[in-house]
Amino acid sequence: MHDLDLADDYVRWFETLGKTGVHRLGMHVAKDVRYRTPLTEGAGLAAVTAIFMSIFDDAAAVKIKVTDRARGMDGHTVYLRWDRLVTSQKGQIHGLSGVSELMFGMDGKIVSIIDHWDSVPPVPKKSIFARFRK
Repeated sequence: MHDLDLADDYVRWFETLGKTGVHRLGMHVAKDVRYRTPLTEGAGLAAVTAIFMSIFDDAAAVKIKVTDRARGMDGHTVYLRWDRLVTSQKGQIHGLSGVSELMFGMDGKIVSIIDHWDSVPPVPKKSIFARFRK
């Protein structure tokens, strides 16, 4: 199976992710998977599952949409661009966009997930940095 096909299986799971479906992470990742975000890091299926469960802490709803994907030049890495909307228990909506770097092992399971995202809002038009906009 091609790595993009394997990524498709993960994307279907990721986009329908809910608190009750987190336990199915093991269908897609290796037992010794490594996961890293700008805020947290974990190794092993149990630790990574706990990190994914934390997405639902204080959330009334979570919606994830993969908007693009690309295959790495090494043949075993796939990049997923995604948007996540979280509605808090108080009804506030928080958005986050990022890219997940998925590295596949020889058995077709994901051995590493590195999430790249920046929670800093866009630079205001009147900012000193606005001149760098195109």
